[in-house]
Formats: sequence, C-alpha cells, structure tokens
Amino acid sequence: YPVMGAGTQAERFKALLVDTLAKGGPAVAEEAWANGWKESSDMLFQLLVPYEMRQAFSKESAELRDALAKVLLAEPGSDERERAWNATESIQVKVEQIMSHHRQKEDETREGMFTEKVEISTGEEEVNENSILSKDVSVSASLLTDSETMLIGNVLKDLKQTAFLCERVHISTAAGENGVPEKPKRRLLVITELRISCFRERLVLNHLSPVSLTTFLIDIISVEVDLRFSMIRISSANGDVLYISCINNLQLASIMDALLHSLGSIKVGYPPHDRVQFSPQYSITDQKMGPCDAIVKTFAAFCDKFEISLDVFPSYIQACFTSQRKTLNLKEAIGTHTDHRKQSLVLSAICQSLRHNSSNFSELIASFMPAGDPGIEAISEMITQDSSFASIDISQTLCSMKSMRSFAAAITRMDLLQLRCLNISGNPIGNRGLSILLSALGEASILLEAFACSRCELSEQGFESLSVYLSTTVRIAYLDVSSNSPGKRGLISLSGCLEVLSNIERINLSNSGQGACIAAVLQTLLQANPPRLKWLDISQNKLFSEEVQQLSGLITVSESLSHISLSKCKLREADTLVLLETISCKQAGLKLTLNLSKNGPSQKETTFWTEAFRNVLKNPVLQNSVNNISALNLSNCRLNPEQLIEVCRHLQSVYPLTILSLDGNLKAGIFNREAATRIGSAVADLLNKKESLKVLSLCGTGSSRFGPACINQVLDALYKNASLTSLIISNNGLNKSSYDLLKQVLSTNTILQNIDVDNNRASLHALGVFASGVMKSCSLRSGLPRNDLVNCITNERSRDLVEMLSTLIARCFHENSSRGTVDRSLESLICQTSWLPIGKFRSPGSIIQSRLEISESEVVHKFGVDLASLDSIDLPQYESGIPAALIALGNRIRAHGGPVKKMALQTLPSPSSFHSAKGLFQSGHTDDITEINHCVQLLKEWLRQMPIPLLSSLTLEEMHAAVTDNSEETLQDKLGVRHRAVFEWLCDLIKDLLRSDSLSKPEFHILSMQLTVCVYAASTMLDVDFDRSVQTITSFIESCIKLRSK
Repeated sequence: YPVMGAGTQAERFKALLVDTLAKGGPAVAEEAWANGWKESSDMLFQLLVPYEMRQAFSKESAELRDALAKVLLAEPGSDERERAWNATESIQVKVEQIMSHHRQKEDETREGMFTEKVEISTGEEEVNENSILSKDVSVSASLLTDSETMLIGNVLKDLKQTAFLCERVHISTAAGENGVPEKPKRRLLVITELRISCFRERLVLNHLSPVSLTTFLIDIISVEVDLRFSMIRISSANGDVLYISCINNLQLASIMDALLHSLGSIKVGYPPHDRVQFSPQYSITDQKMGPCDAIVKTFAAFCDKFEISLDVFPSYIQACFTSQRKTLNLKEAIGTHTDHRKQSLVLSAICQSLRHNSSNFSELIASFMPAGDPGIEAISEMITQDSSFASIDISQTLCSMKSMRSFAAAITRMDLLQLRCLNISGNPIGNRGLSILLSALGEASILLEAFACSRCELSEQGFESLSVYLSTTVRIAYLDVSSNSPGKRGLISLSGCLEVLSNIERINLSNSGQGACIAAVLQTLLQANPPRLKWLDISQNKLFSEEVQQLSGLITVSESLSHISLSKCKLREADTLVLLETISCKQAGLKLTLNLSKNGPSQKETTFWTEAFRNVLKNPVLQNSVNNISALNLSNCRLNPEQLIEVCRHLQSVYPLTILSLDGNLKAGIFNREAATRIGSAVADLLNKKESLKVLSLCGTGSSRFGPACINQVLDALYKNASLTSLIISNNGLNKSSYDLLKQVLSTNTILQNIDVDNNRASLHALGVFASGVMKSCSLRSGLPRNDLVNCITNERSRDLVEMLSTLIARCFHENSSRGTVDRSLESLICQTSWLPIGKFRSPGSIIQSRLEISESEVVHKFGVDLASLDSIDLPQYESGIPAALIALGNRIRAHGGPVKKMALQTLPSPSSFHSAKGLFQSGHTDDITEINHCVQLLKEWLRQMPIPLLSSLTLEEMHAAVTDNSEETLQDKLGVRHRAVFEWLCDLIKDLLRSDSLSKPEFHILSMQLTVCVYAASTMLDVDFDRSVQTITSFIESCIKLRSK
C-alpha cells in the first residue's frame, strides 16, 4: 500500500505526498487548496489510500484522515506539522502490524484448505507447484487475497486481443440450499492476448506462454461456481482447467462480480496503440478446433453481444473453407438486410471474428453496400499484418474522407509485397481523402498494378496528387479516373506521368466533365505509344476534329490497342468516316471492339451511320476496313427503321463480327408493326449470312422497343442458325406467340447457351411455357427472368408456382452447364465489351440470386436428397421411416397451433429472414426457428426439391378416376413404400392443423392447392393444361386427407 514502507516512513510519506501533487499538476494542487482543508484532505486521502484498506481498516482510515487534515492545516516547517507527520507514522505502523497478522493467519488457513492442482498438458515436462515460474505449464488452486482478487478484475478489464468464448456461467448449490440453481447465462466475450496463471503465493500474468496452439480462439466451455466449497472452476475446450478457491462465499461473490462485470463490459474495438502486441513466435490457439470453427464461434459470441441473429455468415465462411475460396465477399457474407443498423452490426461482428484469420483470402470485396465510415473503419480493423489481400475493392460503400486515414493505416500494415489492386470508386472522399491514401501508399512503397478512383469528387488538386504517386509507380497497368472533374490542368498533369507508365494496359477517362483536356492525354499516348495499351475509354467527352485526328494516329501506331469506347462523344459523320478509314489500315487479324453508342445524328443530319458505312464499302481499297471489328456497339443511336435496315445490310460484309448490339435504336413516333417486321427480317438475314456472329443484343429501352413482330422474325431465324450462342431480347413486350415460338426454338436449337427474356411483363402462363422450352433444351445455361418471375408473385399460391418454375429452370441450367465446351476466346471478348450485361453470361451458380433467394448450389446440393439417403425415424402408423428433418418441421408447425391460419396462409416470409431460417434448418437447429411461416415455407421447399416428387408415379387421369370412384387408398399403393409413408405423414399433418386451427373450407382448399406444386412433377404439369392439372391434384390431396381423418 502507498502508506506503508520501511525506514523513515515519515520522509517517504512526505515524498509521496509531494510526488502525488506534482503528478496531478497545478490544476490538482489549485483545486485541492481552493476547496478547503477538509475537502482537500478527503481528496488526498482517496488518492493515497487504496479502497481495500479503507474498507478493511475503517477505524485506522478515519484516524489517518484526521492526521492528514492536520498536516495540511499546519504551517510549513512548524512543530505542529511535525507532530502531525509523527501521528501518521504511528498509524502506519499499527496498520502494518494488523496486516502482518492477517497474512500469517491466511498462510495457516491455506495449509488446511483445498489445494488440488490441475496440470495443463502442453507436450512439455510437467512442473510441480513449488517450481519457479519459468514455464506456464501448471495451474493450481489457491486462496486469493483482496489485492489478488482486484488484480483478477483489473486483468480481465485489460485483456484485449484473442477471443475467449464463454458458453455459460453455471451456479451450482448444495441440495436444499437456496432453491433451484440459476439457469445458464448466455455467451460472453472477452478479448485477450494473455494467459492467467494462478499459483499458491501469487497471481502471475505470463504473456510469453510456450503453449503452441493453432487458432486465435480459446473456447471456454463453462465457468462453474460451487457455493458448497467456495470454489470457481473455469474449463476450456483444449483441456485447460483453472481452479480458484476462496475463503468464504462473500469473497467468492466479489470475485464473480469482478469476473462477470469484466466479461460483460467489452469494447467493440481498441485503437492500435492501445492493443497488446503479441510476439509472432507465440500463437494462442486451440488444438481441437479448426480455423473455421473458431471464426464461427467468435462471430456467434459477437452476435449475442449485439443481440442479432447469426444470419448467413456461418454457412458462407464454411463454404469458403470447404471449397478453398480465395475471395472474401462481405456483401454475400452479410446477406440481405433492410435494417441498416443491423447490417452495420453484422459487418462489425464479421470483421471482429476475422481479425488474424483472413490470411486464407487473397481478395477482399466490400463493394455496393452502404457501409459508410463506420463500416470501413471496421474493415480496417480486420486487416492486420497477417492479412494477405492482393486485391481490395471498397467501391460504392458511401465512405468519406473521414475513414480514409484508418483505411490507409490498415493497408500499410499488410505485407507490402501483397497488395496489387485497389478500387475506391463511388465514394465521395474528395481531394483530401485521396491525398491521405496516396501518401500512405507512397510512404510504404506499395506499387499498385490497378487503381480505380472513379466518381470520387476529385478536382485538379486530386489529379495532381495522383500524378505524383503514379510517377513513382511504374507497374500500374489499370487506371480508372472516370466521372471526376479534373479540368484542363488536372489532365495535363496526368498526361505528364503517362509517359513513364510503360506497363499501362487499360485507361478510363470517360465523363471527365467540362474543360477536360482529352487532347493532352491523347497526344501523350500518341508520342509515348505504350506497348501494352489495349483498352481506352474516353466516352461522354465531346470530341472535336483535333481529338479524332490524335485518336486516329494512336490507332495507326499502336500494335496492341483492341478496345475503344467513344460512347456519347457527339461524333459527326466526317469524324466517323475518319475513324473507319483508320481502322481499315490496321493489320489483318486484329480483333477490335468499338463502342460508338449514343452518337445519334442531330436534327440536321439524317444519314450519319449509313453514309459512313456506305462511303467505306464503296471504296474497294477500304471495303475490308471493318473486317478488323469483332465487337460493335451501335445502341441508342436514334436510327430510324430505314437506317437500321441499311446498317444490318452493310454489316453482312463484316467478316469477323462476333458481338453486335443494336439496343434502343428506334425513334419514337415513326415505328409501326410493318417497320418492325421489316427490321426483324433484316436482322434475320444478318443471322443467316453471318456465321461468325455469336452474341446479338436487341434490348428495348424505355419506349424504344423492337416489339414482338420484330423479335418473332429473329426467333424464327434461329431454327437454321448454327452460330449464335447468346441472345438478349429483354424489355420488348413479348406476347404469347413469342413465348410459344421461343419454346420451339429452345427445343430444337443445340447452340444457344444464354438468353435474356427478362422485363417483358410476362404472365405466369407465359413463363411456364418458357420453362417447358428450357427443360427440353440441351444447351441453355443461363437466362432466368428474375424480374418477371418476381412481378408474378401476388399471393401464396403464385409464390409457390414461381418458386417451382425458378427451381426447375435453375436445375436445368445446372445440368446443361456440365455439357459441351466453353469458348474461352468468346468469354474474353465479352469481358472487353463493357456495354454487355456480362453477369448474365456467367455460370448459373453466380447469377441465379434474386429476391426469390434461389441459388443453384442450394437447389442442387442442399435439399434435393433421395429419401433412402436420409436419416429416418420409424413411427408405428407408417410402413416406412419418416425423414427426421420433416418430423422436426412438423413438430414446430404443430406447436404453433392456432396462428397457422394467419401466418401460413396470409403472411409471406421476407427473403432475408427466410434465408436465415433455412440456414438454421440445414444446420439442425430447427427448434430455433420461431416463425410459423418459415416452417411452412421450408416444408414446401423441401418437398418441391425432392429428386422424385411424392406423386410423380401417378398420372393425372389415374388421380381423377380415383377421386371419382373413391379409390384413393388403392391408388396410393403405386407410390412405393417410402413415398407413401411421407405422403400419409403429410396428410396427417394437414389433418392435425385442421383440427387445431378450425380452417374453413376455402382455406383448406388453399392449403391443399399450395401443396400441389410441391408433390408433383412440374414438367408433366407444364406439358398439359396447367390449371386443369392443379385442380386434379388438389382434389386428390383433399380426398386423401379426408380419408386419413376417418
């Protein structure tokens, strides 16, 4: 204690008093003297005397308080002050004698108390309890003094880094004492990087523990408090046990208060300078726990702390480790949330659980989610020196300059040889935020290869800072600075550094605002002629003759330039002719993608594109000029029908043309059915004569639609076409005849792999026709009409039908994806054409994700399991076992009883909440599903995704005859033993709901109709009259339920 000491205690106490006032500074001294003598003595008393002493020695504390007051009242150097100092000295001697006697009594008590010792196995030689603390290998029971008890609390408050997960705190009492034991409390979390070792004489913190573990999570199985023996027992999953024995229950209660208070008051994060730094040669881990389990349990603990559900992250991170993914997509890990506060808490929990556990990932994607500055700061905390991200994408996260400092510090903590790609586009960080980030990158000598800062509200100052950084980063290959306001000076400074960027491959300067000096950049590129430049985008910048001449010169001298985007550049016919003539001079074999969209003629110009093509094709020397164009975008150029027809005729001579986009190319007001038919005929001729054409886009935009008359001509041409692999005909108002024709095309065409028919306002019947065609196609791999399917959902029945169609289409896409070969050169060309909806041409597993929560991986791998492969439970009333998963769902539905009618028939679950419930069901935690509509929806989806539907062995005619002749029971014998048992169980479930919920006849009919699309083969229902099929199956189900009720 501060008041204790040896030798001249008075002098030591004087020195301590002076030192305390000196450390407090003038403010403390002034306040002490200003508040009066008594108040000053109270303040000094609290500073000098610990709380434990004031509680244990109240009489002596009061005497010491009075003595201190006399010291302060006495004149300096007077005899009165000396007598006051002597009085304090005598009090100290008295207290020391009392405490010495107390320690002696404690030692005597220890000899006869519980001293059981628990050894911690570390693979090293065991050490007895009297050994010197050289290795942290043993933990023994001990009696704790008051100071040691407080030390436990202080230590727990300061533990900062590695996660300790406490599953429960159990209070055990003797029989008949204090009633029933308390229920286990929920999980608590404490962050630490130290281990506590409790020995007989002292409590020691050993942060250099020789114990070698494998993860950063230690799982505390239980904290048990036994009131009979006044003992605390802390057990962890790796076998470590810590016993803390107390003198009495009062001391035990104080220790537990300190323990629970410290565990419950954990901060979400700590500043880097306040964090305990752990030596890299020691890692705190758990031998029995894998890294994925450690992450999930830490995340679960944070979810308990924030009082949020587990959501989709556990299943996502498990899939990442199972498939060894290298990309961490935080948006997919978080899932869908309408509550931004909950989304922020989930993101924080994910980032905290991935600290020191993200080394398995090489790419971090956090784009297109409203994380804001708090979210970016949480991501920054996740990135540590153990991270190895080579690519980081935080675009469109709504962060500002405020979070750039922490983010810059985070990326510089990583291995400097790792980071190569950085995307911060779509965030209003401004010039200041960019300067902070680039300064950190420059000081750390991080040499990026790709950098994107589009739409970051940058001006001239920002571009000057960027130019300084780029001048030292010669490895940069991709640069995107589009949609900013660099002005004239900004692009001039940028052009100065382009001369040294010999590795540059892609440059995006689109939409550079007014005053942008594009000519300076083109002139620099023309002079430097980067040998690897492949991709140049200067769209949405008004180009004059000077810029066009410079661009033509660059096209002439460059041997690598293969993509040029000139969208919305207000090109005139003369400029277009110059570009086409320049392209004609390129060497043969070069595949050039040219984007000339939104360059429509002005009111004074009526020829434009047709004249440009005609003038080129008239010249025999230039006739092959456009043969260098492999992808051409002429969308939204306001062409009238005659111009569009002539362009299609001219494009027939473009030999290597592979991708063509003609979206929105019709002027409103002059378009009719006759013109649509003629345009469709021209496009059909182009398809028949151009064997090289692989991708065709005829997407409607706004009021400019091609219409069913045009699209039907194109579909009719696909019967004979043997080259087209992708067709985009969305937003064209297709009618019933179009879908009937599309069904026939899909049934016969073996080349078409991707199709987009979305946003055509199709009816549910039309989508059923489309699904029938997909089932008969052996090549189609993608093309789910998401928006049209969602728009057809008006009630529970329509939702079931939509989900049935979606599941059916997804399964067909998955089956077709394993057939045939993939044209890699075409995929590479599609990736270069930025105007195409690239996402629609990816594998089904990545594109079939919508508000319906339909995913190919879930459809095929999660639910669709044969009955013989499932764990079943034998029930006496059925001939075969019932799957345990179905019984669990049925029990949850029966438990809700009354609310079934309201919740199951009227309320549709939200996609995000249903996805969480689905994760609980798949992980075996069905009892944790609280919403009845989730249980009903899971039951229907499980039935719908059975490989062999329950009633698939019955024909519609047989079911109709059985209802008429009352022979339902005899017909059920054709189902097979397993299928019949499950069907009877399902009928009994509905029967029980009818009794408990008193459903009316219409509601009973609705419930039976909902099950119709879940228990019968969808392909059979689509091949005949769909409504008649639903009515027949519904009547059969109702009859079987009534039969079971008897």
